[in-house]
Order: sequence, then structure tokens, then C-alpha cells
Amino acid sequence: MSSGIDCGKLEEVLESIFQIPVDAARLDKWVNGGEFETVILGGKEVPTLRNLVRQIDERSSQAAEEEINEAKAEIGALAAKIQAKIDELKAMTASAETLPPDHPATVYYNAGTGEFEFGIPQGKQGIQGERGLAPAIDIIYGGDPSDEGLSIIYGGNPALDEPGDRTIIRQVARIGTSAQWATANPVLEDGESGYERTPEGKLLWKTGDGVTHWNDLPYPSILVDKIYRYRGSVATVEDLPTDAAEGDVYNITSTGANYAWTGTQWDNLGVVQEIDPAPVKGSGNPVASGGVYAALEDMQTDIAATGAPDEVTIVKDESGKLVAQDIAIGGDPTDLASARGYIVDELLPWYPGYFNTPLADFDAATILGRYHVAVHKETTLNAPPILLFTTGTTSNDGMLMVEAMSSATGISSVVRYRQTFMVFGAASKIWVRHQGTSGEWGTWREIIADTNIGDGIRVTNGMLSVPEYEGATATEPGTAGLVPPATVEEKDKYLKGDGTYGSGLAASVFTPPTESAPGTAGLVPAPQAVDPSQQALRVLGLNAAFNTLTAGSFDLSWERTDSTNLVLGASNCAYGTNLEDLVVAGDYYASQWTNAPADGEGVYSLREMRTYGDANSTMRVAHAFFYAISAGKLFWRGGTAARPAGQRQEWRDWFEILGGNFAPMPKAAGVGQVYLLPYGSGTLPEGGTWVVVSWGINIAGGYSEGSVQFLAGGSAIGFAGTGFVLAQCLYA
Repeated sequence: MSSGIDCGKLEEVLESIFQIPVDAARLDKWVNGGEFETVILGGKEVPTLRNLVRQIDERSSQAAEEEINEAKAEIGALAAKIQAKIDELKAMTASAETLPPDHPATVYYNAGTGEFEFGIPQGKQGIQGERGLAPAIDIIYGGDPSDEGLSIIYGGNPALDEPGDRTIIRQVARIGTSAQWATANPVLEDGESGYERTPEGKLLWKTGDGVTHWNDLPYPSILVDKIYRYRGSVATVEDLPTDAAEGDVYNITSTGANYAWTGTQWDNLGVVQEIDPAPVKGSGNPVASGGVYAALEDMQTDIAATGAPDEVTIVKDESGKLVAQDIAIGGDPTDLASARGYIVDELLPWYPGYFNTPLADFDAATILGRYHVAVHKETTLNAPPILLFTTGTTSNDGMLMVEAMSSATGISSVVRYRQTFMVFGAASKIWVRHQGTSGEWGTWREIIADTNIGDGIRVTNGMLSVPEYEGATATEPGTAGLVPPATVEEKDKYLKGDGTYGSGLAASVFTPPTESAPGTAGLVPAPQAVDPSQQALRVLGLNAAFNTLTAGSFDLSWERTDSTNLVLGASNCAYGTNLEDLVVAGDYYASQWTNAPADGEGVYSLREMRTYGDANSTMRVAHAFFYAISAGKLFWRGGTAARPAGQRQEWRDWFEILGGNFAPMPKAAGVGQVYLLPYGSGTLPEGGTWVVVSWGINIAGGYSEGSVQFLAGGSAIGFAGTGFVLAQCLYA
């Protein structure tokens, strides 16, 4: 009776069957292997039987023979068991039936008969074609980098000549990410491939050798970075699709260029050009080498037939072909390069079209090479700023070198030129400029040469440097250069002429004069902080200080805010200011004073007096006026004695010099009127006091003595005789 076997056990059964011949082969190798070989038994590497014998010392050879015989007996018994197992397996039979496509596979084993019954579901219909039907077993999954079971399928070797009408097995190799392979790090069998997906989306592979771990295996050197797929054509670049896949290529019909999608942008792959079989005027296509050679052959024949240019001497053979040429130095056919021992004309040629004439425009000079050119001061356009033009000279000549760099996709679509111009002469100035990515010319830049270096800079072995400062000595002057650095201790010192640091303060600070010695020139002291409106009153004096012109003595005129005009000043003092507290000479006003000779408002004027004729007087005495405005009086006082600077003045009493004890001026209407009496007598007008002046006149026209008298109004005046009287009213 048949007993069902779980299909999951099928792998173990097959493994046991496959292991029997493997073990037998290993035992056979252990018995019959060479004396230097080893074999794997029980999972361990051991020497073969002959290898063991070789290692046994001659003194124990008898014991070795006995061990060998015992081993042979054991091996014989094991071989008998293996043979019995093989006979048992040979008696096994198997049958199979096709199950529906979706039915699970089954297997049954009859222990009594040794028969296997397999149930295999029907597979998908394979691809039909010239090679026949696809196999029933089509794909075997290879697993990922960590899988070890059922991953090796022998694919044969290149010499196999098997029928091509049916695929036996299609293998899917192990595949995984870079991280999975790095973690598993397996050993691939010899010829087994593994595929790796990188984080960038590339697919890499390695092929094993049966020994080396994955991480130590190299990647093949034939990796394909990009695969292009032609998808069609569009009219312009703007018509390119927006949903293209990486590697898609489209042709632009308007320009002929091909564009490939990189995944982020369209890359211009250029235009497929045709190859001209022979040189064609105006064509930008490449030319076949055979066509070039033929054209050169024809050119030789043409030159031989028509003659050479003036500067070239032609040597021909019998067929008329050009076989040699010589160079005429400077275009002179009598001065040949061969006669001088040259192979070329060593003279620098003029720029084409400008023989011994000024270049018209540097922008148009794009013929590659080195040339002799002339530059005109006024007519040559876009020339470098040549400074060698002198009075009466309008042109200079020099060497122009023209170079070019080809266009580069993505950088510049035009050929860019570079010009280098060197002026002949002692200065040998050199200028350089080049074109930008759009073909526009940049500005000329001068290259600095040793002849352009000014004083204080030197050139040593091609390097610019500044010499060290050398201080003066008693007999030699110093030299310009870098000054020596100061130390921390020298931070407040000054560099002296001898190259050292010193304070130098005694000789560099201004000192005031004394009674017997003059002052010294030097640095003046810094002024203290002063409001801008008062700065003009701080005057630097010979005492080496900024002296203050006080508001009581001097002040600024008030006609503008930034005035620097000094005038005698006055101060407006507070109500009740004490006169005795004012010790600085000046004029002071207050509406009410303390210790003043009169109450009310008044002006106090204080002055210092020195001895007349003594400019160096050390003693001074003060005097003061007080104008009592409210009382209508004027007072004066003086110091009792001269005193040295810094001491208070001792005063005498106030003395009233003008005040209220005088009669007031008359205020009557007749005050000031004049009365004139030509001759005789008369009477003064009533009122007031009059001054009367009388003069007498004699017959000869002279004046006689008169009189002056003060008379009251209404008095009679006059005298007998000839004369006149003049009277004026003084008081009413």
C-alpha cells in the first residue's frame, strides 16, 4: 500500500541519494590518492592514506602496516554497505502523472516496492519558434546574496554541441543590493555570476572563481555606463518630450543634432557628419585620407607647372613633380635658407595683408600664428594702451601671437581666440587678452616684467620681493625697504633713522620757553574736550597749553554759529550775584547785585593792570567800575596794592564819581533857545538862566573886548556903542 510523502521531504531524499556517490568518491580518493594529497572526510581535511604512510617514520613501519590493513578492512565493510545501498536505490522505480495547472505538486513512495509516484502540475505554454517549445521547467530562482540552496546550475562549456530545438533550463542568478552583497559576502562557484543593484540604479555583476569572497572579487572592466535608444525625431529642441526615459535619443530635424535625455536634462550629442571623398571648398565635413593625398599630388603638379611664389624656389624631377623647396629669406630669392643653413625663414613674417603698414583692427586679427605688426597711434582700433608713443612718433611695432581654443559642448559654441602682443624696444611691454564664451573680446591686461618694477621692489630669481630697510650710519645713508617689526615692548616707540626703535620723546615734544632759555620744537599737547561753540576761545600759547579766553574778557562774535571772530565779551549773571566772587577780568551784568555800591540793576567792569613798560611784571593790581543803572550813578574802586597771581585783591572803598547830588538838567520848553541883539540894549526873554556874550566893534572894523555873564530871564542887556550881544538859555 502506498504511503504519501510530503513534497517538502523530497529535497532531503534527493540530497541523500546524491551524497552516496560523493562519499564513495571521497573514500576512493583517500585510499588511492597521491602521497601529497588531502581529502575532506567528516567535514575535516585529512591526508590521504599514502600521505599518512609517507609521514610515518621507518621505525614504526610495521605498526603502520597493521593500521593500513585494519583501515582496508573497515573500508571494505563500508564499501559493502554502500554497494547494498546502491543496489537498493537501483531497485527504485518512479512514475509521474500530469496534474491541472493550479494543482500543487505531489509525490508518493511505496516502501514495499520502492516506487515513487510524482504528480506534476501542467506548466505554462512556452514560446514557440524555430527552436521549438519552451521547457516545462523554465525558471529556477537563484535567490539573493544570502541564499545557498539550489543556486548552482551547471551550464556546460563552450564546446558542447547540444540540439538547439529545446531549452533545457533557464537560470535566474542571485541578485541583490550593494548592501546585501556586502553583508552576505559569499563565495561564488567558479563561473557563477551574481548581480548587484547600486544606490544610483546601476546594475553591476561579478563572476566567482570558487575561492574568493564577493567583497574581494573585481567588477568586470567592460561595464556599459549608458545605453542610448533612438526614439524618433522632432522639429526643434522645444519639441522634445517631457516624459522621456534616461537614454532616449531624438534627432532635431532643423539642425541635424541628436539629443539624449540624461535623466535631468537633454544632452547635445552633436551632428552626424558626412565624409567628403576629396577636399570641397566651403565644406565643413571630414575628408577621406585618400582624397587628401590625391589633392596634394595634384597641387605638386600645379606648382611645378605654373611656377613657385616669389619667396619659394622649386626643385623638380623629370616628371615635373615637386621634390624639394627652399625658403627665400624675407622674400629675397637671392638669399636662400639653404645657403644660410636654415630650413625655414627665421624672420618673423608680417601679418597677412599688412606688410610694413599699421594693423587696422586687433579684433579682426584671428589668423593663428606669430606675426610682425605695426600699431598706429590713431588709426589702429582696439589696440592695447601702448605708452611708448612719443612726440613726433605715431606708431610702434611689435610681435603679435594669435592662439585659439576649439569650441566645447556646454561651455562655448564658438572658437575662442587669445592674443599676446609685445612691443619692441627697451621696455618690452607685453599685453594679453582673450575672447569670452560668446566670442566677445576682453580687455587688454599687461604682463609685469622686471623692467616695469619701480623703486623699492626687486626681482630675485624671477620672484618679486621688497628689500629690508637698512638704517643710516654715521657715514652711509640708509636704504628704503620693509621696516623691521616692533616687539611688544616697543609698541609705543618710534622707528629711528638707524633702523632701531626708540622713544624719541625728549626731542619730539614741544617744550615752552623759560625766562632764560628758548623752548624746543616738537609735538604739541592734545586739546581737551571742548564744545564746538567754544573751541575758537582755546588758544595754544607758548606755555604749551591751550589757554581759555573767558567770556568775561573775550568772547565770540554772534553773527554766525561757527564764528571765529574774537571780541571783548560780557557775562549775564544771576540775580543777587556777589561782586566779590568775580575774580576774572571782564564785564558783568545783573538785575540785582550783592555787595554793590547801589541797589538795582547794574554793570560791573573788572580790569587787571600791570606796571606800564614792564612786560614781565609778576605783580598786578585791579580796578573796577560799577554803573548803577537804577540809581543813575557811576562808582569806581581800586586795589589797595599789587599782588601776585592767585591771590585775592584787597579793595579800597567805592568812590562815587557821578551821581544824584548834581542839579538835574532843565526840562523847560525854552532851554536851548538863542537870543541875538545886534547893537544897543535890550531885555532877555522871561524865565530860565541865560549865558550872555557881548562883543564890541570899533570904526576900523575890529573887535573890542567883550564880556560873558550869566543872567536871569527878563534882565536888561546891551552897551552903548557899536557891537552885538548873543545869549542862550541854559536852564528853564
